[in-house]
Amino acid sequence: MTIIGNSTVDSSQTIGVATFSRGTTTITLTPGTSTTATLAADSAVRETGGTLFVRGTNLGNGPVAGSARMTFNTAPTLVGGGGGPGSKMISIIPWAVGNLSSTGTLGSSDTSFLTYDSNGVRPLVVTGSNTVIEYDSALSGLQGTHNVRLTGTADLGGQPAAINSLVLAPGATTVSGLGTLTIASGGLLNLTTSTI
Repeated sequence: MTIIGNSTVDSSQTIGVATFSRGTTTITLTPGTSTTATLAADSAVRETGGTLFVRGTNLGNGPVAGSARMTFNTAPTLVGGGGGPGSKMISIIPWAVGNLSSTGTLGSSDTSFLTYDSNGVRPLVVTGSNTVIEYDSALSGLQGTHNVRLTGTADLGGQPAAINSLVLAPGATTVSGLGTLTIASGGLLNLTTSTI
């Protein structure tokens, strides 16, 4: 589904229940330069094997000029530690990923898991200062509620590790070593040819 916003007036499309069937559903939202583009659904239903990829200019940045939004009357279930914005323990929709560009791809290096807040779905923050990035960069010492984004080699070092989600970003080559890696939400996004 693609929504291209009007250049002079905010654009909004309302739909009923959004059902995400087996495979990947891609939604593209392109606002006008000085307007917003919003897709508002009643609720989300995920069937077995269904995933969602939402890409939109400034996705989830709020109802401000040049921003895209996807909202639900009944918010999707979030999984994780329940942390707020800027927290490595922010909860996610483990079967949904997104990108802040309406031309981003599922394999773009900045594609990220989605969370949900008052502005709708938005990708977890992957760049900036450590106080705003919503991913840890290592596996060690985590207790099952942290989201992790690896850009290098990771070795479990003979110890079990429990995390909420895992993104293998460009630069990540292997996750290896003795020990069990538990991904509590089931959310694994591989943006490389990495080996686990």
